[in-house]
Amino acid sequence: MALRRTDEDALRVGFRPERVEPPLESLCRTWSVEAAGDDRCVVRLEHAYRLRDDDPRAAEAVRRTTEEIAHSEPAAVQTAAEITCRFPELLMTVEDAVEIDGPPEEVYDLLFDAAGWPSVMAHVVRADVRGSGPGAHVLELETLERHGGRFTTRTARVGLPHHGIAYKQLLLPPLGSSHHVRWRIGAGPKGSTRVTSVQTVVIRESGIAAVLGEGTGLETAREFVRAELSSKVRLILDAVKERVEYKRQHDQGERSGKDA
Repeated sequence: MALRRTDEDALRVGFRPERVEPPLESLCRTWSVEAAGDDRCVVRLEHAYRLRDDDPRAAEAVRRTTEEIAHSEPAAVQTAAEITCRFPELLMTVEDAVEIDGPPEEVYDLLFDAAGWPSVMAHVVRADVRGSGPGAHVLELETLERHGGRFTTRTARVGLPHHGIAYKQLLLPPLGSSHHVRWRIGAGPKGSTRVTSVQTVVIRESGIAAVLGEGTGLETAREFVRAELSSKVRLILDAVKERVEYKRQHDQGERSGKDA
């Protein structure tokens, strides 16, 4: 886990791991982006670190590892960015929304406290949460699939009480090369809470045949991805809606009984 600081004006993102292993004493990584024309930019990854001891062998090992990362990670960023620019049809956004008759604080708590999902959501078999603090954790989820079998996902999640939750999929199926999600929690009509899910995914073109069969076109793959992502997130949002509204009705019934 790492602490992240962003500077949108300077186009810079800094990361500092919460814990580093020997021989490191500290480590900071910084991404910066500089314009290089109307449709080009230069991305830099800088490492600043300090060793615990004056050990030449350890220093050389850290230097080699840092150089490998400094070459491989910017190359991966370049590949991902250029794919979505050159082949925009591989990038898609799926949006869903649900209105819940309940307070945003309660909605947020149920959505972020994923450890309790097996007792709330019939399709969730297992939910393991590894936390790094009150606002971030890694969630590994095992769910029952519509067509049988079980599916495991692992996500890194960050919560912004009580306004939103963002997460990134760490285990990707053959059909996806990246998958990021943002849940926005805000005011809905007539005092309700509105939850909007925005999922951004990049399709891995080479995985279409493996998942959907040879000869399947990109448009069919997009329709499949849209249906799958929408159905999965609606299972979560609809279950939270049912739990919050049931509790609200139950509490109102108890208060009415006391007033009588």
